[in-house]
Amino acid sequence: MRIQPNMGKVIVWTVTRIAAACAAVIGLVYLFKYMAGFSLIELAGMIGMQIDSGLLVTRFFEATGITIVLLTAFVCIINSGKSLETTPNSLKVNGREVPFDNIAKLNYDNRSVADKLLAKGTIILELTGVNQQKIAFDFVDEPAKVVVEIQQAINVFKGTKYTQYVEQQRVSTIISNY
Repeated sequence: MRIQPNMGKVIVWTVTRIAAACAAVIGLVYLFKYMAGFSLIELAGMIGMQIDSGLLVTRFFEATGITIVLLTAFVCIINSGKSLETTPNSLKVNGREVPFDNIAKLNYDNRSVADKLLAKGTIILELTGVNQQKIAFDFVDEPAKVVVEIQQAINVFKGTKYTQYVEQQRVSTIISNY
């Protein structure tokens, strides 16, 4: 099983966060205008700068659009290389092999409002015996289902390992008796 982040949801979430930041900046500009009694254009005029208000608004929206596109592309490039893949003995997370024996706890989180709206979640691996204690894998569709599938792979691995151990102990007992 191979899982990758849902890029559509990555794009929606990134654009929403950037747009919210831009709306906050616009809100602060208007708050400044009404609290101080004059606009930023008038403030620029006081210090000797001439700014055309139409051009300022146009340039602001152009800069906002370019920022949204560039940051979204950057986030998508970062997330496109991420993957989560099960193998018979381990879990490959972003190309790094994590043996099933080192996974102490497997969980998911989809409690935030954004997770509910976008129907996404984060898979969380708590590890032992390695440098990194926790790995989070975000923007996963149906995280509960994915966690169940990963847990089943871990259970199969542990069952096979236990069966091999029992068989080895049985053979050792038979050999030691003769």
